Amino acid sequence: MAKILLLLTRYLYVIIICFIQQYVVAQETDTLQFFYPVNSSSINLNQSKHLDSLAKKLKVTPSSSLSIYGFTDYVGDSISNYNLSTRRANSIKNYLINKAKISLDQINESLGKGEINNNTLINPKGNSSDRKVQIIVYNDKVTIDTSFFYNGQIGDKINIKQIQFKPGTPILREEAIPVLIGLINILKDLPNLRVEIRGHICCISKESYNIKYKYYNLSEQRAKTVYDFLVNNNIDFSRLKYKGVGISDPLVVPEVTEKDRISNRRVSIVILDK
Repeated sequence: MAKILLLLTRYLYVIIICFIQQYVVAQETDTLQFFYPVNSSSINLNQSKHLDSLAKKLKVTPSSSLSIYGFTDYVGDSISNYNLSTRRANSIKNYLINKAKISLDQINESLGKGEINNNTLINPKGNSSDRKVQIIVYNDKVTIDTSFFYNGQIGDKINIKQIQFKPGTPILREEAIPVLIGLINILKDLPNLRVEIRGHICCISKESYNIKYKYYNLSEQRAKTVYDFLVNNNIDFSRLKYKGVGISDPLVVPEVTEKDRISNRRVSIVILDK
């Protein structure tokens, strides 16, 4: 009986380990916001204390990661505001790396987003709530089903619904970043793997067929957004292809709810070589 129990224990352990290796799921995200005076990108004492506290948490949970986004209000010209928003994001990034000493690998991206067009508030002094940096903390890096890439065959395709875009744009949603980081790790672990990135769109209707070129162009732009993200993170471009397939390959028909549209607004990956 003892031998049987031992064998069952080992069998269950192997199953659990295999499951963990195949799927890594995010637990939750936290968002921190820091606000700034006009034209300022300096970190004050209170902000530095919060960043030090954040860094301590990141050091004890090395699987966690974050993204940093800087913003400004609408006062001033757009170019100056974009540059200011970039300085705000970079000041947070530099503090976390150089002073708080977190790993660069834990920062997914640090970007200036420019000005927030707040049409509901007209004030020559601007809107103080828009002069900010937003830090999104991912308590676990999200990846995808790794077994597909390790066990799949040439020509196999996987739909990655977690790589989502803002409606009508090729702009990634923030929650897609850790998924892409997971894809980068897979490509680095499998140096012979070559893939094609396919962009998809939602909103299947007569209208979408009437403006077919625009939609197909958008799906290609979405695929290129993913392609550029991978190349900018040191994946050789020769290992990647991309194309848009428009509305030709929906997962949900008909689209009735926003959830249906989200399912179709996605990226798929095809294995070209291994």
